[in-house]
Amino acid sequence: MSISILCVDDDPNVLEGYRRLLGRRYNVYLACGALQGLDKLDMGPYYSVIISDKRMPDMDGVEFLSRASKRFPASVRVMLTGDADQQATMDAMNKGNIQRFLLKPCPSKLLEQVVDEAVALSRQQLQSLDLCQARRAAERQLAQTLAWARPEASERGQRALQRAQGLAQARGMELPEAAEVALRLAEIGALAVPQEAWRKQAAGRTLNPAEKDALAQQPVLAAGLLSAMPGWEEAAELYLQMHGSHEASLLGGLLKLALDLERALEARPVFGEALAFIRPQHLNSPWLALLEGSLAVAQEAENTKGGMAYAA
Repeated sequence: MSISILCVDDDPNVLEGYRRLLGRRYNVYLACGALQGLDKLDMGPYYSVIISDKRMPDMDGVEFLSRASKRFPASVRVMLTGDADQQATMDAMNKGNIQRFLLKPCPSKLLEQVVDEAVALSRQQLQSLDLCQARRAAERQLAQTLAWARPEASERGQRALQRAQGLAQARGMELPEAAEVALRLAEIGALAVPQEAWRKQAAGRTLNPAEKDALAQQPVLAAGLLSAMPGWEEAAELYLQMHGSHEASLLGGLLKLALDLERALEARPVFGEALAFIRPQHLNSPWLALLEGSLAVAQEAENTKGGMAYAA
């Protein structure tokens, strides 16, 4: 595959120097100024590397490279500048999402080395971006299939996700992407289990041997589906912890508690009763204490409200 590089500068002589130096191995595209550079971004090929001067009359290089990062997120952005101020350099790197800074005048050998390294990095970033997009597409497809075939199971997983997010935030945590994937697809195994078995399990009713076996196997089958997608290994492990197939970590325990509670609430709509039903399975969980604390606060508020109404 041919590799394209975009070079942006308001000095035609500098641009010609880029062509002579880099044009022997790469497809070099030149833009005289940032505005022409934006046109090249819109009309040109995929650029593995984008090089820009910092000071240009129509738009500075920081702003140009910031816009370029949105158009080509996997490209590597390189800026040349005569400004040796370290703070200015750091500010520009953060604003423009710039990976490399080179001071003028830049030796030809150094520029060639930097461009070669940037091409290799861009290739890695593009592969990572493609994989990320593939994972998101697969997640959407699985979620849509579950919502179509078992809408109640899909909604249960969404409620469990919201529950887990709220509990995590209460402890100053944020759910990682793997946990959100595991919860959004928490009931994907429902596609392989008779619907009546899920209802009986949620209601605490006796299951027949075939139903027990189907429910026992579904986490392993679903986790196998997740682990087949590169990058979802952690989500697969959390899925097994959430369904009790593996010993739960702190995060896995949160997911399990959230899902167990949402299942229990379908058979026992009163929050306190549903919490009491799942309590024996989560006695050592710090998340249980957090839930029970929130229930106590809610009950106290309700009692206070009732007392005020009585006094009135």
